[in-house]
Amino acid sequence: MKRWYRSPLCKGLLILAAHLSAAALGVCLLIGFIYPGQNYGQIFFDGKKSRYEDTRGFANELHRSAWDILNMTKWKRFLFTDGKYDSEKVIDLERFVGTNELAVQSGKLSFKLKDLVELHDRETGSIFVCETPDKELKYRYLTAEQFVKEARRNGYTFPQEQEGLETEDILDYIEFNQIAPSGEVLDGEGNQVYSEVWYKEIQIYENLRTVSGKSMLDIANETKEWNERLEEMFSIISRAASELESVYEVFNDLNEAYAYGESNISYLYVNYGTGQIETNCKEYANMNTGNAWENSFDSIISKGKYVLVAPTLAECKTNMSSDNIFLSQWKNMVANMNSGTGNYIFVIAVDTTYPVQDAFYERNQSYEKYMPWVNEVVIVGILSAVILGISIIWLTAVAGRSNSREEVALLFFDKWKTELWLSLMAGIGMVPFLVLGFVGMHTYNWDQVIQNEIVSMVIAACGIGAAGLCACVLVIYLSFVRVLKAKTLWKNSIARWICHMLYYIWQNRSSLTKLMLICVGLFLVNFMVVTGSGFFMFVAVLVNAGTVIVLAKLSIERTRIKKGIKKIAAGDTEYKIPLDNLNSENRDMAEMVNSIGEGIQNAVEKSLKDERLKTDLITNVSHDIKTPLTSIINYVGLLKQEKFEDPKIQRYLDILDQKSQRLKNLTEDVVEASKISSGNISLEFINLNLVEMIHQTTGEFAEKFENKGLTAVVTVPDEPAVIRVDGRRMWRVIENIYSNAAKYSMPGTRVYADLSIDKSLVVFSLKNVSEYPLNISADELTERFIRGDVSRSTEGSGLGLSIAQNLTKMQGGDFQLYLDGDLFKITISFPRIHPRAKKTEVLRVSETEKTQEQTEMDSITEQTDSEE
Repeated sequence: MKRWYRSPLCKGLLILAAHLSAAALGVCLLIGFIYPGQNYGQIFFDGKKSRYEDTRGFANELHRSAWDILNMTKWKRFLFTDGKYDSEKVIDLERFVGTNELAVQSGKLSFKLKDLVELHDRETGSIFVCETPDKELKYRYLTAEQFVKEARRNGYTFPQEQEGLETEDILDYIEFNQIAPSGEVLDGEGNQVYSEVWYKEIQIYENLRTVSGKSMLDIANETKEWNERLEEMFSIISRAASELESVYEVFNDLNEAYAYGESNISYLYVNYGTGQIETNCKEYANMNTGNAWENSFDSIISKGKYVLVAPTLAECKTNMSSDNIFLSQWKNMVANMNSGTGNYIFVIAVDTTYPVQDAFYERNQSYEKYMPWVNEVVIVGILSAVILGISIIWLTAVAGRSNSREEVALLFFDKWKTELWLSLMAGIGMVPFLVLGFVGMHTYNWDQVIQNEIVSMVIAACGIGAAGLCACVLVIYLSFVRVLKAKTLWKNSIARWICHMLYYIWQNRSSLTKLMLICVGLFLVNFMVVTGSGFFMFVAVLVNAGTVIVLAKLSIERTRIKKGIKKIAAGDTEYKIPLDNLNSENRDMAEMVNSIGEGIQNAVEKSLKDERLKTDLITNVSHDIKTPLTSIINYVGLLKQEKFEDPKIQRYLDILDQKSQRLKNLTEDVVEASKISSGNISLEFINLNLVEMIHQTTGEFAEKFENKGLTAVVTVPDEPAVIRVDGRRMWRVIENIYSNAAKYSMPGTRVYADLSIDKSLVVFSLKNVSEYPLNISADELTERFIRGDVSRSTEGSGLGLSIAQNLTKMQGGDFQLYLDGDLFKITISFPRIHPRAKKTEVLRVSETEKTQEQTEMDSITEQTDSEE
């Protein structure tokens, strides 16, 4: 099959392979994701069956658990006092937020722990910001109620409020609507208290108090440090409260998850610098740092896999594989959590008999279940990725290509505007991600998914989702590839259309200036209608009515101009557009159109005059040449009758006879061509049987064909092929076609003459192989004086085909010329006539013309004899 690689069947198979491989790859990735061991390389290359506690997944899970435990230990130092949660502990938020440390000390922003943890339950409100003339404390912050109470207590007045309102009415309005007064505020003696007051949309914790009993507004109103930083104070409190609340919740969750009997993990953390001991083993809960805890160390590490971390790397120990765990990372993690508070020891171990059904137990169960399939999953995943990549590359290469057409084939949505197409593609592309996100949100606990029976459903859903994602990506990607190949990404964009429109407007800015001013004026007038009074509405009505009248008048004038252009384009060059009642621009346009009509009319008249002069010149010159030429031919004939014995004289006479006959033919062709082109020719139509004319012409050219070694192969139907033409002119058409073949065909070849008929047409064609290279177009061969013999050494005049073409068209036929290399083919066709009783005729034009020529020759001979 030609170009099988881009056939529809091949494309369909590639798309199917891409979807199947994408589904398989999605399933393999999901299984790899939920596979707890994470030791793909070890299984794939070593082929050994290991236990879960010997895998990298186990080491990573242990590292995550150690991180949680160390975080819990760190937060416990902060939240607890003497082993108990201390809700009365004081937190200095400035240091806490600035250093990201849980610092405990007393400062201006010091709050009790319980107040910060429960901050989300406290009420919030908005405030008035009062700008004071005081240089130390620029602002004073008050709630609306506080502002009103202060104003009433101190007798504040508002001189710039609305006239006629009492101060008490203003205060009632402020208190009820929570709206700040405008302008300055004065005391009872007329002194300025506040230069300006405005409403601030900031939420404050009204009931939150520091350990010294101060609110947020009290701190801002009393200290220069916080007077202009109220929003920053609110941000610090909100961030600290949110973090402390989160820490409190996380600590409780972790403390419960790693409590004694709730986990297979046993841990012991000893800090010699602070004396802190943290463990979930009861036997070590009450020991102190001075005890030799090493004596009990064996009981922890003997339970299974363990990691012991000390300040120096040499003291760190583990019984896990060095491929799965790096003690340097563990040492850095514990050191960062310890914050340099002294020597420490941290040991964590997992009972690998898994007596408690915690996360380690569930992952061990999953590992035992899925481990035998991991090797196959890895192989299938790699093969699926390779097939998917090959399919996408192949589809990229053949996108938009087909065997039926060479240009890029675009789908219907590829032809949309680029921006609309991109929006659609983005919408399609978001669907799979939304579905996967929804599934992920509802299956975030993979341990439960693995252990439950829904794992097969999740895997199936993942395969279907991956195939759907592949479909969406292929639709988007291949569409983008087709658009790039067709080079329509920018060409078909709305942005390009806007740019072109703006450029077009800029190019025609002089013409659009008046229109833009009118539009702006109308917009302003209509805007005044919306915002103004009845007078403006009356003015707008008048302006809009005037605009409608002007636009209607312009439309009528343009229609008049359009009608004139249409008449002139149709050939009525004498038509004039009436210029009355036209405005200046349309009048100028109409005058220019009238001038164009006059110019066209003058050009046509001049062209016709020149054509007549040329035709008359050719006719007269040809006629003047024909008279002496006939005498020359006659005298040559008389000389040839004298029978000169000198062979040179006889050869000279033969050359004179040959050249004079050629000049005669050329003169006749020129006269004929000039008559045809000027239309100075009359046609007498008859019903003519073209079959008989073809037989007659073939017979008359048989000798010429034979002399050049040509073989005529004639194929005509048995039934008559009747057409209505001028017999004499039709004979000239057929004769010229045969004569062209006789002159320019390659010797020793065949000339095919075929005549066919159908219900409505009679078609005659003649084919031959040219002796000379045809390095010109078919249209040029029908021009005057164009010959296939570039050297012009043959007897042709270059007018035969031009005359044949023009005569054919004048009689209502069609003339076609076809070139293919050296193959030359002429086809003429005429409407078919179905005669009933009237007999058809064939005019023997050659005999008639010969009779006329002989008469002319005889008359010239007689004239010559009389002169002698």
